Amino acid sequence: MILTDIVSRIYVLNLPERTDRKKEVEHTLNHIGIHWQANQVICWLAIRPVDSNQFPSLGAYGCFLSHVAALQDARHAKQGWALILEDDAVFTSDFNMQLPVLAEVLASEQADLIYLGHCHVTGEMEVTPGLNMSAAPVIGAHGYLVRIAYLDTLLPYLEGCISRPAGHPLGGRLHYDGALSLFRQFNPSCRTWIAQPSWIEQRFSRSDIQAHWWYDRWPLIRQCAAWARKIKQAWRRAPTLN
Repeated sequence: MILTDIVSRIYVLNLPERTDRKKEVEHTLNHIGIHWQANQVICWLAIRPVDSNQFPSLGAYGCFLSHVAALQDARHAKQGWALILEDDAVFTSDFNMQLPVLAEVLASEQADLIYLGHCHVTGEMEVTPGLNMSAAPVIGAHGYLVRIAYLDTLLPYLEGCISRPAGHPLGGRLHYDGALSLFRQFNPSCRTWIAQPSWIEQRFSRSDIQAHWWYDRWPLIRQCAAWARKIKQAWRRAPTLN
């Protein structure tokens, strides 16, 4: 079993100029037996807006627009599941071993949103190891599944966040992962499952959401930072010796 056996569409959000990230995410997909396939694995062109539109940053606004645009496209499929990946996503070494558990949850029709990758679960004591239903708030959204039929409920809220001002009590112009958490808070009927620990990690790479001007001004620093991230990524994924 591979991921495309149980998921209808996979979207990889990628800025056209970030060819480095595209190559790296292609490698991590190949690692779990998946290759670019038309209408199944889609390299979705991420959006770089011309201004921040009162979002926390230009990158945060582009990230929000890119996620929403991919979900709008996924809605056309009518049924099944869509996996949204940011282009710094990395599957854990045992990811394919977890697929029977994931397939069982998808087939149970007891889920609407599944976080396979996140940075942190607020109140982690509420989430036991494995894949479990949980109402705990989540930070990060670099790898998540959405039931396509549920997009008719989720998308109007996300689209509203783009038009509402920052700080609006219903959720305005904020980071995308924050909007997902607020949606779940306002819609407790959203059946959310969380992988704990994450089955999809984030690669250490230069951020387009919180960019540092000096990376682009000093190429040598940018290259050294890239090498350091690769070393850090390899160290994190190295087996622990007991």
